[in-house]
Amino acid sequence: EQNNADSQFALGVMHENGRGCMKDEKAAVTFYRKAAEQGHADAQYNLASMLLEGRGCEKDENAALALYRKAANQGDVMAQTALGIMLAEGFGCVKDEKAAVALYRKAAAQGDATAQNNLGWMLAEGRGCEANGEEALYWLHKSEKQGNAYAQESLGEVYEYGKAGIKKDLDEAEKWYRKALANPNADDVVKKDATVGFERIKKARGEGGDRRGLECK
Repeated sequence: EQNNADSQFALGVMHENGRGCMKDEKAAVTFYRKAAEQGHADAQYNLASMLLEGRGCEKDENAALALYRKAANQGDVMAQTALGIMLAEGFGCVKDEKAAVALYRKAAAQGDATAQNNLGWMLAEGRGCEANGEEALYWLHKSEKQGNAYAQESLGEVYEYGKAGIKKDLDEAEKWYRKALANPNADDVVKKDATVGFERIKKARGEGGDRRGLECK
């Protein structure tokens, strides 16, 4: 009632997750919007995420992009990463890999594991920046040490293909694919990519397609 942005944000979180009340994503969007309009960075991020996914509202990539940008400009780390992803892939905007790399650098320097992985991959691929294998490995290792399965799979590919001047090493690639598959945080995308990578290595060695020892824990 007093239009307090922090309170509105808190109510949004409660309604989005059903904490202390019935889950109501439409109400969450309403509260986040009120707080976001007052410049609340966390509310801007949460509202953008709901708009991007069409939860409690119509899906709107353009509005999500604008809100992520506002939150990112206030130094919100997750917003910087999210905005970087949208710019890197061209979601709701013209693709801008250079700007994506700049945002990933900001978030990666603050310890965001997703940004560290994404920055590492862009450096390995030379997307939006000059390819740099050593720096790619630096950020990918920073990310995987936080338990990021995507970074473990990325390391597998870097070593499998010898990206950005890194020496090709199938043993090292297999090690990282196995780590990604054993990671309890690995989602279906990581599991699929790591499994396919593992099979490529076996084929390259002429070992066939035996998947023994590859089961996920």
